[in-house]
Amino acid sequence: MRHHVVVLFRTMGCLLLLSLASGRTLAAMPADEQAQAVLTADKALERAVSGADRATLVKLLDNDFTWIFPDGVLQNRQEVLEGLAMGKGPKLAASADSGAQVTERTYGNVVLVQVHSGKAHELHVWVRRGNGWRALHFNEIVQGREAPPAGGGGAVPSEAGVETPCVNPCKTVPFRPITTGARAALASWQQIETGSVARDMDLWGHHVADECDILDSGGDGILSKAQRIANTLKAKQAGMRTNEAPPLLSARMYDFGNTVVFIAEEQPYRGKPFYATRVMVNRDGRYQMTVSYHTTIADVPSFTLQTQLPTQ
Repeated sequence: MRHHVVVLFRTMGCLLLLSLASGRTLAAMPADEQAQAVLTADKALERAVSGADRATLVKLLDNDFTWIFPDGVLQNRQEVLEGLAMGKGPKLAASADSGAQVTERTYGNVVLVQVHSGKAHELHVWVRRGNGWRALHFNEIVQGREAPPAGGGGAVPSEAGVETPCVNPCKTVPFRPITTGARAALASWQQIETGSVARDMDLWGHHVADECDILDSGGDGILSKAQRIANTLKAKQAGMRTNEAPPLLSARMYDFGNTVVFIAEEQPYRGKPFYATRVMVNRDGRYQMTVSYHTTIADVPSFTLQTQLPTQ
């Protein structure tokens, strides 16, 4: 006879199933059951945020947890919990309880939960640590808060009609991944950026998954892979001189086997810097981008980069 140990805790009047032990761990659960477990945990986390339930958040937030808010403020786990204790806890831009659309995608040890409600969009990245799921990262976007920068944000100042070459991020970046998977994911992303600069959408698309969702603070809704390709080719045919690869300022990567979570800060040639969250999945012999969220950092002046010098 198999004995099951069920661990439960109460949050805002609801019981949340955390794990099943004694022979049927999370690792052995079918993918659809794991996804459902994450969706249940995600809803519990949302209710813990709205109810300022610190005890539940402590259980569900990964030690490396970070949260990017719609105004581009980034807080880590400790800052989120301390803010909660001071009565200045976070508020969700969109939630399942408010009738928002919720979607889920499972990539091995990483589950992506997306929440969409009008102009508000959320990406919740859940990761498996041992036999438990934890929230690693939230990225929120409320579109329309910031007007799209002139030139679409990627326009490059040029002299005599000559575009500035892409050094960072196409050739070199101020970041050195540790794991083999993270290095491969970064190299793949650099190919995406190289394709963007050249408007080579075959190269770009080779490293972007068909199901990829792209969202930006200055955008309007969810941009699909096909729409992104069409927009770039339209700009190219119109003769617009653009560089759609903003330089990378800083980054961190989390490697979960065949899935890499990539969080970066970037500076467009014109406009304000932004935080980007991307998830890269090893599929068909290469890492492919499955989601990309860009949140403008609101309380920073806009910049215009006149040139990008190669490293010595």
